[in-house]
Amino acid sequence: MNSDWIPWLGLGLGAGGLLGLAFFGGLMWTTRRLATVERPALLLAGSLVVRMTLVAVGFVLVTLASPAALMGAVIGFVLSRVALTRPTVIDRWFAGPVEVGEADG
Repeated sequence: MNSDWIPWLGLGLGAGGLLGLAFFGGLMWTTRRLATVERPALLLAGSLVVRMTLVAVGFVLVTLASPAALMGAVIGFVLSRVALTRPTVIDRWFAGPVEVGEADG
């Protein structure tokens, strides 16, 4: 049995994780800034175009490597979405320092 696809799956998983981190991290950054910018619609549209272009180009490049890499990239992308959109992760990253007596319950 040929196992040449296993390294490609791992590389794809890492690439998909990085693409997901960039996409959903960019979305998180955008939503945090919407209330403070002068033109929120322009920020939202511009961010969407940049994030979608980055992910589309990334998936095309991964697809050129191997079908197994594409499968790994999709799995990595979905796993990064799950990891980044959990409320506990987001709150801890952006909540800032915890005051004494305000322990998480």
